[in-house]
Amino acid sequence: MSVSSARTVLAWLASRGGSANPIHVAVRDDVVRGAFASCDLPRGSVVCIVPDDCVLSAEASKAYGVLKGYRMTEDDDRGDRIEQEALVMAILGELLAGPKSKWSAYLASLPEDVHTLNAWGQRERELLQGTAALEDYRQGEPLEEGTSLPHRTAETYLSSGMRDVANDVARHVTRLDIPEHKLRHLYERCVSLVSAFSFTLGKGHHVMVPVWDMLNHVTGQKNVRLRHDAKRRCLEMVTTRHVSEGEELINSYGDDLTPSEIVRRYGYFDTGACDPKTGVHPNAEARIDARRVVHLMRAAMMRHVGAGGAARGGKLRFGATGMQVFARKRGYLAVREREKCWRRRILHLARSGMLPVDVEDAVDSRGKRAMRIRHPLAVYGHYVVRADGSPSAALVETVRVLTMPEHEFFGGSAMPSLTEARRVASALAHVCTVAASKLARDAVATPPITDETASTHVAIAFALRESERACLLACRRKCVRYFSSL
Repeated sequence: MSVSSARTVLAWLASRGGSANPIHVAVRDDVVRGAFASCDLPRGSVVCIVPDDCVLSAEASKAYGVLKGYRMTEDDDRGDRIEQEALVMAILGELLAGPKSKWSAYLASLPEDVHTLNAWGQRERELLQGTAALEDYRQGEPLEEGTSLPHRTAETYLSSGMRDVANDVARHVTRLDIPEHKLRHLYERCVSLVSAFSFTLGKGHHVMVPVWDMLNHVTGQKNVRLRHDAKRRCLEMVTTRHVSEGEELINSYGDDLTPSEIVRRYGYFDTGACDPKTGVHPNAEARIDARRVVHLMRAAMMRHVGAGGAARGGKLRFGATGMQVFARKRGYLAVREREKCWRRRILHLARSGMLPVDVEDAVDSRGKRAMRIRHPLAVYGHYVVRADGSPSAALVETVRVLTMPEHEFFGGSAMPSLTEARRVASALAHVCTVAASKLARDAVATPPITDETASTHVAIAFALRESERACLLACRRKCVRYFSSL
């Protein structure tokens, strides 16, 4: 949104009974557009008033009749994801209506290109390989509940029925059949607009609020809050502290949003919240693939057994499909016993909820139903390492169980010991080292930079990758210091 477009929206809002007098729009750092205070604002000052009928929602749009037929309106029992898709279709209908839409001035001010992940090129998205942003973008079914936009827009449009809804909305609004490629392009743009500019009011009601979307987000630095005045039927923006003249008005998109989630939803890296000394975001976190943790611990265990077999002329080889053992009988039996022990450990973690495992129902030797692991590496999910280097409790417990000696594992719970603490710290340091190295190797060659937009995406991807690597390296340093102090 350019400065001139923003000023047009402010004038449009004033013509419809709203106001935003203490706000002026400008560009900071020659790059980012923001809203700034035009005078000193004491705490509790109302800086913006948006009447309810200026709020763009599915129920107030021209597409309401079609969405009602598809049970995508507020009156229906719909989930959060369907709520977002309904707003996407509402914006699509209003854009097709053109000047006939009462939100035409507001919609015309919104940018054509929104830098959410679905607007990135394929090679630019590959720069995020191994990060949580790309993993969340690709995961799950297109309409899985709890998955927020943007999320694999092309697959969603083709497989979730949104194409039929979009065609019906287009025919309802324009009385014409819109070409498929144009309608799909418009749908993808509307997905980006909902992801980057929509708000959630009340119990999960997604709407577009003019002027509010001009405010930027910086984690931990917000100075305004949003409230609804039911008597005056309007939304108000109120300062939470004294704001000096010329200071930027900062909103909060979510106090607990991680950098990867900000990149996925809004297409930028929140550098303003990073620590000036370390450069680490306070909400930064890195994910470690659970399969990688299990593989590393299993490889360490099997190498220990394989060494004995190899000393007697045996040979141990690891493959993608599992473990192949070529050893003398004694070494082979030792590996078989260790394999059974390993499966019991994985099953123990699965039952305690620490490790998601692909299991199946089976019948044991006594005819009772039991759980059976499909494959010793058939695990999924991830563990989290936070910005200060603290690993999640699930990661610590998983490493502890998988590195525990057999006599302790089968002998029941044992009191924590110095040896166990050193063993877990060493294993965690190894896991974080491998994960950080993998994150660095996943970086593909930088694509040719042909314009400023591509250069911006590369910078965002580099900042996010380095943020997650910093979390892993911080955890490694913490484990090494703890190991050395024991």
